[in-house]
Amino acid sequence: MAFWNVDLTTRDGVQGAVRSGSTAAFVFAGMGVLGAALLGGMAGSGTDEGIGFIAGGLLEAVVGLVAGLRMRAEKGFYWAIAAAALLTLELIGKAVMLSPGGAIISGVVLTYLVNGIRGLRALKHEVGYADGDADVFT
Repeated sequence: MAFWNVDLTTRDGVQGAVRSGSTAAFVFAGMGVLGAALLGGMAGSGTDEGIGFIAGGLLEAVVGLVAGLRMRAEKGFYWAIAAAALLTLELIGKAVMLSPGGAIISGVVLTYLVNGIRGLRALKHEVGYADGDADVFT
């Protein structure tokens, strides 16, 4: 099974997608911290440009951290969407700057994050899973 094709028909598949999405949110938070440290340090922490890089990276880190923690609790649908929106903007920026390595990493993280959002939506609209009856007999 490919990483973009998750099984949302079973509770275990949905919870796995949400766990993977939360890990992706934590990776996104780490990318924000690294971006703040590297770009802010290179531009100079006393300059306006450096302060902008640091503030933007820390905003990404906070949104990613909150989204990851909320997704671990199987909640945080809107926080996850906010993290995915910021990551999409970052992916567009990396594509415009012709950074293929960063764009690939951001694309993979975004794929896992979107699967986590799909899992959260499936948990919210839980109708019944294919493996629900099997738990009675185990």
